[in-house]
Amino acid sequence: MGNQSGAQNDSPRSIAQYVFDSINFSLPEGAVRAFLEKRGIDGNLPYKDYTDKSKVELVRADLFMWMVNGASVVGAVKDSDNGWSHTDGGYTLSKEDKRLLTAAANAIYKANGEEDNILRKEISVHSFGIMGTQFTPDDIPIPRIVGK
Repeated sequence: MGNQSGAQNDSPRSIAQYVFDSINFSLPEGAVRAFLEKRGIDGNLPYKDYTDKSKVELVRADLFMWMVNGASVVGAVKDSDNGWSHTDGGYTLSKEDKRLLTAAANAIYKANGEEDNILRKEISVHSFGIMGTQFTPDDIPIPRIVGK
């Protein structure tokens, strides 16, 4: 299956094919099928007849996040010889690409009520068990005496 372009005879486009066609990257069929299965969708059903399109959009969001969390360079083959080089196939995701894919996935999650899946931009750091050093007004560290 994979990313195939063009209509396939007169048969309606399947849900899996819709997902492949709607994402402008070459995706492994196994990954798409796994996320369809995770969401309880039979990828062979005709897309136009499927009533819960929000689930299909959530699959797209899951795939966006899968791509963001994966390698930055995917499926590229590079040949080089004496200063000459050629790269064939695959794709490269820049930081900006990953930011845009994350934003798209987060928008889909939010629109479908899955705020738990949204990747947050803030990172909270909590110190458990390590106290900071206290200083006198003259910037001299105050020694901590640990009782027995």
